Amino acid sequence: MVRAIVAFVACLCGCGFEHGQVIDAGRPEDTKGSDAGDGSVGLVCPESYAVTLPGSTSKYRPIVSNDNFWMHDDACNKDAPGDTHLAVIDSTAELAALTTVLEGSVTQPTNSWYLVGCVQAPGQSTPTAMWNWFSGATVPINTNIWGIYNSAQQPNDGDGIEDDVENLCILQSSQGKLLDGTGRNALGYGAVCECDGIATDPTVRARIPAM
Repeated sequence: MVRAIVAFVACLCGCGFEHGQVIDAGRPEDTKGSDAGDGSVGLVCPESYAVTLPGSTSKYRPIVSNDNFWMHDDACNKDAPGDTHLAVIDSTAELAALTTVLEGSVTQPTNSWYLVGCVQAPGQSTPTAMWNWFSGATVPINTNIWGIYNSAQQPNDGDGIEDDVENLCILQSSQGKLLDGTGRNALGYGAVCECDGIATDPTVRARIPAM
């Protein structure tokens, strides 16, 4: 994302992962939505969570209307408090399957940008440091999950210098990769909500920048 158009954009970065590999061992895909002490036993998701993916018992609700991060985050959280949130992507297989679903939608948000549930801790020394999913799991920095924007591998905080400008995650479905962004560009974003019965990590939520 180029700093001059930061009001309209979002970005990406990377280094190497095999397809289907678990993105973070702290929250493996095979425990997601299972009887793993995550509160999902007997979970009943809202009817609007109609999307399912192979290998996951989570349910998803894509939002194609444009809005900022804080409005979408609030909407996901309110669907079923404690059980729903912006989507946490645990593996490259889940990323690929979710991308296929989003790309199949006739209606798309601006630039096929969908907010998902990860954030960078403020005050880092580099754009690639300290990214976490809302579950608390680490977001790895590699080219299988982070994409390219304006020829730049990301996350790069807009210009390669970390100064807490772009600390939120966006899935660009047209390339099936993550971008880093501000969450407040003038064109807005879509979002993906997930229902899995897993509450978001309060330490990670505390890193969300103010609106």
